[in-house]
Amino acid sequence: MASIAVVEDTFDIQGYMSLESSTDCREEPTRRYTMKFINVRTLDLRRLSGDLMNRRLNTALFAVAFLVALSTGAFAQQLPQPSYGLNLGNTFEPPCGVGCWGPPMPTQAGINGMAGAGFNTLRIPVSWLSHANSSGTIDPAFMAQVTQVVNWALADNMYVVVNEHWDNGWFDSNGFGSYDSNINSKLQGLWTQVANNFKNSSTHLLFACTNEPDVSSQAGTNVLFQYYRNWVTTIRNTGGNNASRWLILQAPGPSIDKASSYVNSSIWPNDKSLELECHAYDPFQFTQLTGDASWGAMYYFWGAAYHSSTLTNRNAAWGEESYVDAENAKAQTNFVNHGIPVYIGEWRAVAKPSEPDLTGTNITQNYNSATYWNYYMQHSNASHGLTGTCWQTDDIIDQVTGAVKNQDALFAVLGRSYIPPVGSARSAMVRTKSMPATVAWPWMPTEAEPQTALRSFSGAMAAATLKGGR
Repeated sequence: MASIAVVEDTFDIQGYMSLESSTDCREEPTRRYTMKFINVRTLDLRRLSGDLMNRRLNTALFAVAFLVALSTGAFAQQLPQPSYGLNLGNTFEPPCGVGCWGPPMPTQAGINGMAGAGFNTLRIPVSWLSHANSSGTIDPAFMAQVTQVVNWALADNMYVVVNEHWDNGWFDSNGFGSYDSNINSKLQGLWTQVANNFKNSSTHLLFACTNEPDVSSQAGTNVLFQYYRNWVTTIRNTGGNNASRWLILQAPGPSIDKASSYVNSSIWPNDKSLELECHAYDPFQFTQLTGDASWGAMYYFWGAAYHSSTLTNRNAAWGEESYVDAENAKAQTNFVNHGIPVYIGEWRAVAKPSEPDLTGTNITQNYNSATYWNYYMQHSNASHGLTGTCWQTDDIIDQVTGAVKNQDALFAVLGRSYIPPVGSARSAMVRTKSMPATVAWPWMPTEAEPQTALRSFSGAMAAATLKGGR
């Protein structure tokens, strides 16, 4: 929404703002505004002195205030970039109720711990229909539980994604072979209740229609998007902040490949505040498979540097670094570059459980390789302009106490570090130089010192802007 260009000692911001609504953002410029300000990204305080330093800092703060005004007043909120996100998995989506799949009801301390650890985005999978009566009315007590967690996360300045997650598969029940008015009525009825409940909530809350629609054809995708177009209208008609809230549509699959093959402008809803969701678990034999299957054997080692010279059949035969980057580049080219943000709603590699042929240092190598996959995915997502939330089921951050349960996994999914291969010359974790994980600007400075100094001068205003994201 804004572009910055350096012109000697002056800087231009060209913002595009709709004059039709103070809460509605449109990509097409209705009017251009130009103002001069200091380029915060390239500010080097060590080269400034005296009056020049004061003049530029004052101008920088004015620019920060201007950007705050744009992000909080004129624009509904997309997910922050770079995003550091996680799922509240297996918590609100079990049809049998909260706690029956393991993870307990979160507490405020648990959500605070997630935000404090560096996460700025929380995805909350929910099974709404399983908690509704025969008339389709959602249990008020269940709605209140979800609402409480959403509010805790919003109070921590996190972005939140709430969806309709699996829920015994009712949405996929006819295979998307044809449009089913009964399925549509059920979908719109549930979401009307959810949307009305959250209509006045911050626009840091986003709605995602479903989870993983089982679609693998153009005809099925056409049916899927017929439901989506109705759903977008339903949400918008509830008013309040829902009139401009960002909404997320799940790709068929939901894979980048299928989205690139089947999602096109002829079926995309006529709405400017929509994102596309895909999931990334490739190669599944490495990231999630916990036993050899008829269609493929497990991989223990991902990334050429982690390959085994003895268990060569367990080295990933596809889906390594170049594949990850190629897939994300496809999403960037086909959607992001055309104004449709792409959100990787689920991604994560986990170490394998005990296996007969996974022993000794190979256990460690598999564990280390999983940290590398997670680290690489986070960085590839960010470098291609994608946002995301890693899959986690109370195993990285304790959702009751807020304590860190797995520091290695935490650092990896945040893109801070990974563990090198066994026998590597480097005995410690590989660490990267980056801004604190709460920073959500779509750029990373090359030096920390100017960033730190700027925040010390700008005080609460700059700190709030950096945490706020856009």
